[in-house]
Amino acid sequence: LAEKRTEYAVFEDNFGPTLEALVKRGKEPSFASLYDACSKYDKDGYMQMHLATSQKSQRYFLDKGVSSDEAQACAFAIAFYTGSYSETVNQNAAFVSKNQNRNTSTNVEISKMDDRAVVIMYYLIKGLSYVNFYWGIVTRCVQLKTEELEDYQPGALITWLQFSSSNRTSKTAEWFNDRNTIFIIYSLTGRSIQQFSNCAEDEDEILFLPHSSFMVCRSGSGERKSVYFYSWNLVFVKM
Repeated sequence: LAEKRTEYAVFEDNFGPTLEALVKRGKEPSFASLYDACSKYDKDGYMQMHLATSQKSQRYFLDKGVSSDEAQACAFAIAFYTGSYSETVNQNAAFVSKNQNRNTSTNVEISKMDDRAVVIMYYLIKGLSYVNFYWGIVTRCVQLKTEELEDYQPGALITWLQFSSSNRTSKTAEWFNDRNTIFIIYSLTGRSIQQFSNCAEDEDEILFLPHSSFMVCRSGSGERKSVYFYSWNLVFVKM
């Protein structure tokens, strides 16, 4: 584990500081700048839905002692993510991950990244940092290619670079029924975002941050030609 860990250390350890530096290169982040950024992506008029959801949940962040502006921004960022924009956010999270440099604090490719995506990720991660960890069993349904399945051997250490959604209930949503792979995970670092979500009535979502690590314990096949992987979510502690 220690040897495999070094391959991913630069990503996980530097992701937060890299993102913070990208935010600070522009104007000071605020709810106004977040709302403006999200409105550029939202072409279907769902901004009012995100706003209504966040107005109901921002009290959670106010109770954590953050400012009213930051509480509103954190709640809105999570609501926005649970709309139709998780793929957009994940593409940019992966971009930051893959273009970080172990030896330098700046990177030409990252410097070209859209400031709108940066401020959305900034408040999404900041909001999730206030949400308690969920310890327990969750399921995640994905579609994997044959060559990708080969990476998930028992004992393998896997790091997912993007935000990764899972469900606290064993019942999978209808739109995941066509996925060929089901991960059954014991979560240690996932965050429960149901109370902040636009989809609260349909799913009890547990969200893992980029660079969450997992150890594959065992695998097997089930109904509908599905492959099941049983995994432990890992926490690395610096001493």
